Amino acid sequence: KILNLLKKGKMEPEKTLDLHGLNTKQAEKRVLEFLQACHLQGARLVLIITGKGRSSEEPNNPYYYENRTGILRKSLTSWIENSKMHPAILDILPANSKHGGDGAFYIYLRKAK
Repeated sequence: KILNLLKKGKMEPEKTLDLHGLNTKQAEKRVLEFLQACHLQGARLVLIITGKGRSSEEPNNPYYYENRTGILRKSLTSWIENSKMHPAILDILPANSKHGGDGAFYIYLRKAK
């Protein structure tokens, strides 16, 4: 039921983190700190905006490759899976277009104990 509501954009995220303008190291640190804080505060649904990546929208960019996506977008799930926060995550889903579409993810957290 919750998955359907998320896909339709009917649920509002409790907290949001925007990673625009950060490099990969800064973004990884910020994501993990954000998730830990949200989990401790009892938040269940958070939104992380990675952006789509510059090259995905600029075919004239010399670093453009077909099928290439932004590094933050590509790395987000591996950062979470390789962290101590992984057991606290129920699901990672692409966001509805209302909340950022391909450039954002919903993170659904377990209830804090």
